Amino acid sequence: MQRDRLERAADILEAQATVLSFMEHFDYGNAEAAAGLFTEDGVWHRGDGLVRGKGMLVDLINRRDRNLVVRHLISNIRSEWLNEDRILIHAYVTLLSQRSETTPQQFPLPFDGVAGFGRYEDELHRSDGRWLIARKKTVTELKKK
Repeated sequence: MQRDRLERAADILEAQATVLSFMEHFDYGNAEAAAGLFTEDGVWHRGDGLVRGKGMLVDLINRRDRNLVVRHLISNIRSEWLNEDRILIHAYVTLLSQRSETTPQQFPLPFDGVAGFGRYEDELHRSDGRWLIARKKTVTELKKK
């Protein structure tokens, strides 16, 4: 019984680490690394449309404006154990974004403040012993004017 609880807790922590790593790779433009954390047929429901599959995800990241620095701060993480191969993670996301005049950027950049706030819902599936994002949903609740 205790071992089952510990294994479940370890699975939840691994799934949370996948979600956090995905956003870090997304923010820094590491398209292949981000796609490696998605299932082959993974989908991301975004405010600007649907991203379906690893190929579309890589294209989205590689098309981003390299003069726009974006950081996603994830907080208030809550996890639901659905079964031994599925975990659902809910989190708040605070979006920071700033335009840079140079590429590569010269840090620190001047900062205008928070660009938006919302929620993520990530469903992860266990695949070959790894937790991968099968479905990601972004809900924007506040947006800078």
